[in-house]
Amino acid sequence: LQSPIGERSGNSSHREALKAKKEREEAKERQREEESKKKEEQAKARAAEAKARAEAAAKAQKEREDARERQRAQDANRKEVEAIFFGSGDEEVATANNDKAAGPPKGVPVLSKWRKNSDGSISGIISGSLAYDDGDAISTSPLKGEAISGSVV
Repeated sequence: LQSPIGERSGNSSHREALKAKKEREEAKERQREEESKKKEEQAKARAAEAKARAEAAAKAQKEREDARERQRAQDANRKEVEAIFFGSGDEEVATANNDKAAGPPKGVPVLSKWRKNSDGSISGIISGSLAYDDGDAISTSPLKGEAISGSVV
């Protein structure tokens, strides 16, 4: 036979066991929630890193495209300036009965007030150019040939 004290003691032990079990379950649930939050944060971090990489790649691509466009513009400008000094192959010849030169061929820009620099480049004022405004001061890259005043080269 058990005494009433023993019964109370048994119920108390049972309650304590249930309480301990509940606390363990709550602890496990908190741990699962923490792990879930941690995984979510890691996923967000990976997504942010991927976005940053994509943005950096897009920026690098744009910079490459801009550089190519600048190079194309520089090449076009160089060709135009070279046409001023070396000719474009479309030169018109002044007639024999005309004492003055016929002027530049149509579409060939003119460089005036020019001077040859010590590095072999030419600096002057351009007009008739599609790439430059009339009156812009320009300098060429060093020339391989000679530039003679009044000539179409």
